[in-house]
Amino acid sequence: MGMPLEGSTPHRPPALLIDSVEEYSPSGALATARLRESTPYACDDGTLEPIAYVEMMAQCFAACAGLAARRAGLPVSSWGYLAALKRVIIHAPSRVGDTLHIRAGIGASLGEITVVRAEVRNRNALVAEGEFKIFVPKEES
Repeated sequence: MGMPLEGSTPHRPPALLIDSVEEYSPSGALATARLRESTPYACDDGTLEPIAYVEMMAQCFAACAGLAARRAGLPVSSWGYLAALKRVIIHAPSRVGDTLHIRAGIGASLGEITVVRAEVRNRNALVAEGEFKIFVPKEES
């Protein structure tokens, strides 16, 4: 059973695409996303728009960062954004009814910028992968 996301990420339904975090460490996380007809970016033919994979990978990182902050007794950032995308590759489509597994790991951090490497799998098949720079502001006390 996964860890609840409430309070760990600034994302809220209907924009929240991941359902739970299955594994977590301060340097990475594994999340799941069940694709439903109501999933944002689901197309009429049941496939998922490619941008959804990028958002899922970013949300997996956000959940990881939020869980790390909560465990350290720090506030969870209320916002952040993708600053850059690098080598994002969509290998295969996914469909409504699929359960995707999203893994995001921290490659490096410098100040408020974190380099994240992530992938999305469907039944062990690599569906999408990429590297991002994510800006997360330091929260003011």
